[in-house]
Amino acid sequence: MPIQDNYQSTVAVAEAQSQGTVSPLQTSPTLADIQAWLKKHLATSLEMSPEEIDIDVDFIDYGMNSVEVVNVSGELEHFLGRRLDPMLVLDYSNIRELSEHLVTDNEGSSPTTSALPADADELLSKLDVLSDDEVDGLLNAMLSEHNVAHE
Repeated sequence: MPIQDNYQSTVAVAEAQSQGTVSPLQTSPTLADIQAWLKKHLATSLEMSPEEIDIDVDFIDYGMNSVEVVNVSGELEHFLGRRLDPMLVLDYSNIRELSEHLVTDNEGSSPTTSALPADADELLSKLDVLSDDEVDGLLNAMLSEHNVAHE
């Protein structure tokens, strides 16, 4: 099936979810749906066409900084309707690896809720006052710690 067809079905699901007509738990995006969404999202942020995006090229190789990469995780979380580890995009650094992980990890995931735990809400309010450079520095430090822990 062509990517455009997959993307159109993904858009319909996302629109239905945002309008409240379909809950995230009633739909499970396929591997193709997730890859099409990621290609479209990345292409939009890079001002490219989705056809120019290679699913095997790392996000960082497209010139995305750590803030942009972690933002993908947050937006993908909304699209999928479930919580994701913000560092997930750093562990699975390209569209193929990330989408394959998300499909295989689907059973163990929990749906998103509208209420954040108090600690997360407090952390988000602190992040809102930081500049992009400060957030980028913080994320780079977290990435360094994360990489050391996984070695």
